[in-house]
Amino acid sequence: MYEPDAREKYKRVKNVDVLVPGIILNPIVPWFGYSADGIVCKNDEVICLWEDKTPAQRKKKGYKQISKSLEYIDQNTGRLKHKTCFMACY
Repeated sequence: MYEPDAREKYKRVKNVDVLVPGIILNPIVPWFGYSADGIVCKNDEVICLWEDKTPAQRKKKGYKQISKSLEYIDQNTGRLKHKTCFMACY
C-alpha cells in the first residue's frame, strides 16, 4: 500500500530514477525469475535494485519506535546490515 509513496520519496531524496519492472527472467535460466520493486538508474545507468520492506509491526507502532527495534537495521547508520535473515545477498 505504501510502496509507491516510499519509491517517490526515495527518488526525490537520492535524485535518481526508479523503473518499475515486471518479472525479470535470465534467458539462460528462465525458470529463475524475480520481481524487484524497482531498478535504480542515474544518468541512464543502472545503479542497483530497490526493494521496499514494510515491517508488519508498522500497524501498531510509529516509524521512530519501530526503526529502533528492527534487527536488520544498523542503529548507528540507519542502513541495512550486510547479512540479515531478510536479504540473502546484495
